[in-house]
Amino acid sequence: MKKIILSLAIVAAVGAIVVGGTIAYFSDTETSTGNTFTAGAIDLKVDSECSYNGESSDQCGTWGQGGDGLDITNEKFFDFADVKPGDSGENTISLHVVNNDAYICGYITNLTNDDNGINEPESSVDSTDGVGNGELQDNILVTIWQDNGGNNPHNPDNLCDNVWQDGESVYVYDAPIDSNTGAWLLGHVQGR
Repeated sequence: MKKIILSLAIVAAVGAIVVGGTIAYFSDTETSTGNTFTAGAIDLKVDSECSYNGESSDQCGTWGQGGDGLDITNEKFFDFADVKPGDSGENTISLHVVNNDAYICGYITNLTNDDNGINEPESSVDSTDGVGNGELQDNILVTIWQDNGGNNPHNPDNLCDNVWQDGESVYVYDAPIDSNTGAWLLGHVQGR
């Protein structure tokens, strides 16, 4: 009987120590004061260099060249009034982040894709007409890559040369503009 009482006393003592340690652990308090987080400033500048059917055109927005781009307000990247089968164009849009590094996402919005009537050749293959029934945006392809000049020996400053080369990251390749269902993460851009 003495062994049983002694064993129970040892179990009770160990239990009391565990409970005492647990209470001390859960009742501990630490205080840290004076912590702050401050967001830095980011200034995004944009430039655009465009060609249509191989030539510069007033229909495409070429602006902000010769420096770090500009703060855009009402500038347009494209404003083509008479696009026909066989026409081609290209627009290089450069993003410049001033001050701090940034991560950039791109998305396309406010598309208008209307069919403005059906002429005789079109009527043999298309019967849709009106708002939202155009076919043009299915045939405008977007390719987005990080142009770092590609270590081109003719481009010693590694400035953007508007030519994709091995080693330059491709974010979007030949995607129709109407297939964009969200945002494209374009990655890290180093601030200047």
